[in-house]
Amino acid sequence: MSMARHPTPRLVLCYNCSRSFSASSQAITLTCPLCYQHLRLSDVIVEAAQSVTRLQTCGRLVITARGRVTAKVVQASGGIEVHGRLQAESAATPGHFYLAPGAVHSGNVRASSLIVHPGSTVLAGHFEITPPVESVDDAAEDRVPAAPIQVPDEPPRAAASRPRSRLASLFAPAFS
Repeated sequence: MSMARHPTPRLVLCYNCSRSFSASSQAITLTCPLCYQHLRLSDVIVEAAQSVTRLQTCGRLVITARGRVTAKVVQASGGIEVHGRLQAESAATPGHFYLAPGAVHSGNVRASSLIVHPGSTVLAGHFEITPPVESVDDAAEDRVPAAPIQVPDEPPRAAASRPRSRLASLFAPAFS
């Protein structure tokens, strides 16, 4: 008798809520158990021209040399690799943003690392390099509780360096 093989779970980072959870390695799509949004888990490989509003995946986005993507928002939790053309108002990944020789990019990018090879072209945009996204669950375990804020019982008294004006003395009971 042969034993049934169970797929090894993999860690998935949700592109909607930025939290991680485990899922079956055979899953292609699923619903995030934390924010209840639909997720695409598979890698996206673009080999032709595509014009979309949003291109999102928990896997990698690979734009081949003949591929061209025009989008408003691009999010790929596994990283973005451009060999062709990418034009996006916003491209974000907690992984690497990679521009190969001959690649053309236009738009803003947020990534944990940026790899730009000689021969690639950046037409416009702002690049923001951020630390890798930490799971909310992991962050909660490592977080040290902050010391409570202490509020004094009485407000500090100002030094009486100059005499009060007549107008100030009229309103003194209301403001002191």
